[in-house]
Amino acid sequence: MDPVQFPQIITFYSYKGGVGRSMALMNAAYTLAGWGRHVLMIDMDLEAPGISGFLKRSEELDTPAPLAKDVFTLLGEVKRLAATGGKPEELANDIAPLSNFIRSVKRDKLAALKPEMGQLGRLDMLGPDQSYHDRYAKLGLQGSSQNELVAMSRVLHFYLKAQTFPFQPDWAKEFQPAQPTHYDYILVDSRTGITEIGGLCVGPLSEKLVVVTGLNDQNIQGTREFLALTGLIAGPVRTEERNIQPDDESGATILGPKPTILVASPVPSGELRYRTERLVDLERELGAKPLRISYHPQLALMETVFVRDYPDEYLAIEYRNLASRILSMSGDSTAALAKMTPESMKTAGGALAAMRLIERIAPRDPSVAAAWLSNLASQREGKVRTSDWPLLNKIWALLAQWKPMRSFALGNWGNALSDQAKSKSGAEADDLFALSYEKYQEAVRLQPDLALAWSNWGAALSEQAKSKSGAEADALFALSFEKYQEALRLQPDLAPAWGNWGNALSGQAKSKRGAEADDIFALCFAKYQGAVRLQPDFAPAWSNWGAALSDQARSKNGAEADDLFALCYENYQEAVRLQPDHAPAWSNWGLALSDQAKTKSGAEADDLFALCYEKYQESVRLQPDDAQAWSNWGAAIINHFYATSPDKANHLLAEARHCLEKGAKLDPKLASYNMACLEAIENNLSEALRWLEMSKQFGKVRSKSQLAAERDFDNIRETPEFLLFVTGLPDH
Repeated sequence: MDPVQFPQIITFYSYKGGVGRSMALMNAAYTLAGWGRHVLMIDMDLEAPGISGFLKRSEELDTPAPLAKDVFTLLGEVKRLAATGGKPEELANDIAPLSNFIRSVKRDKLAALKPEMGQLGRLDMLGPDQSYHDRYAKLGLQGSSQNELVAMSRVLHFYLKAQTFPFQPDWAKEFQPAQPTHYDYILVDSRTGITEIGGLCVGPLSEKLVVVTGLNDQNIQGTREFLALTGLIAGPVRTEERNIQPDDESGATILGPKPTILVASPVPSGELRYRTERLVDLERELGAKPLRISYHPQLALMETVFVRDYPDEYLAIEYRNLASRILSMSGDSTAALAKMTPESMKTAGGALAAMRLIERIAPRDPSVAAAWLSNLASQREGKVRTSDWPLLNKIWALLAQWKPMRSFALGNWGNALSDQAKSKSGAEADDLFALSYEKYQEAVRLQPDLALAWSNWGAALSEQAKSKSGAEADALFALSFEKYQEALRLQPDLAPAWGNWGNALSGQAKSKRGAEADDIFALCFAKYQGAVRLQPDFAPAWSNWGAALSDQARSKNGAEADDLFALCYENYQEAVRLQPDHAPAWSNWGLALSDQAKTKSGAEADDLFALCYEKYQESVRLQPDDAQAWSNWGAAIINHFYATSPDKANHLLAEARHCLEKGAKLDPKLASYNMACLEAIENNLSEALRWLEMSKQFGKVRSKSQLAAERDFDNIRETPEFLLFVTGLPDH
């Protein structure tokens, strides 16, 4: 969960003018936007608007819309509604959206603050237009009672809290639509002195304060009077009675009960002894250690966005310290967010909650965010659930923004997209494969010697090829072989590239027949041999080699098939010896035993099926959510049903249903075809057709010839409903 509820409304107040309050607010706002926070500045110094005047003169703001409204229009509505005496949270709903009253800071004005990772925040301004003198008098706040100001403050508070705008991070545009988004911080520039505007801004409107004071007696005593009037301090403050909280970043303290940052500004240079004395007096009088904002001669000549235009100047550093203090006071600092990240992972939907925290860390501290992103990704290695795809896209997209890890992240993003494509079919899969190729291409453009990216690119191409046929498949296989060749040119001892190349050749061999298939299988076995020669403990290579031998065995008969099956079992045995918890090896071993059992009869078949079930049982014990293993186990039992005596048949079908329903619950796509076969065997026509329709959508049912060769559908083959379904399929 997020550390605080946003937006946080923070009022900047000073007893007297000329202390740099407005410039402090503006520079803090620009800093926060550069750190990815969405900020609304509100200029409530209505008689002498400073921030909005500067932003207009400096052409920082977008052009206003025709007939645009402003802060006076909004306050007039708030005053009118508050006078009705209704509930403030309900009255706030009757006010037009904030977009009617604001102007945004131009994006090019923020470009220099763009973070290395993450997204620039949005920065908006709510202030008066040029004709503010007459309109302030017309607003009539001067004669408002304290109760009336409090009522207005509450309505405005609920209104601002509820406002959203559509926001879509640039780095997430490929996969995330714009979302309604709240501001993170609303910074209110209040009028000086003890006035009706000060009461409006400091009352229920704001949750926190930044109080800016000069170091002379008039400033200190006036500020002290304000703090006493607002209940932040009461009477003389003795050291032991100070209600302060240490800051974890800047060394300043927070004044309670409304969290308040005290800022001494402008702190002059020179006169070190006298300056120190005044700072000590300020801390003694007000009960909090202040942040310091120094005097800078530039401000006497021209106001400016120091944090953008002069980022290395000492004043810019001090403004950034103030922004850091605001984050810390709000539980939004890197330290606070990093502390919450592991806790959020323990909650329901914890990984996505952690991701939201990391997104906040990234713009300010990319190295910290990168470490957390890598941690999140590593937790999802191996079996990835469908629900993980949005998270993985976010992880790699965000990490790819950071230059030190860009090529690595792009390569892994390509892997994630390729894996996601494998779970889809048709055009949807092709689109995802195309996106994955873009990531691989950019990764190797940035780092041409990144052999693993070349290898994984080849693996993605071969996976797409397996979903095609004929010349289209062969063209994709050929491209994949080129990628493997480049990977091994760069790194000849890269065992995964040899293994993946073997997988690709095995996939192509299965689409061929006779001598052509055998020649490709021979090349495939040579690649696997190369992989395990380089890395003898490479269990997945042994397992995949076994699968390829099993695939070739299916195309043979008699002793030739049995010899290949025997070789494949040796490879599976080596895979699970090296890695006993390698669930795919157990599952594929079960599949091979089932295929061999189908070629046998009687006790020999029963023995092979029994061994097959042992392998599947171990596979799902290791990986209970493997839908493919459950589905294949169910299919094996159906095959056993045909090979066994009638007295065992019903028992076997019940076991098959148990396995297939487990698989269908985990992933309907993978189990759909086998579920259709089972329902047809049991003469459940409507259910068989329902699963067939689903299987057709998933690309598992492709032709009339496929169903014609399947004896499982014999019980329903002549029904009008089945014939109608078959009519819509291509012949081959």
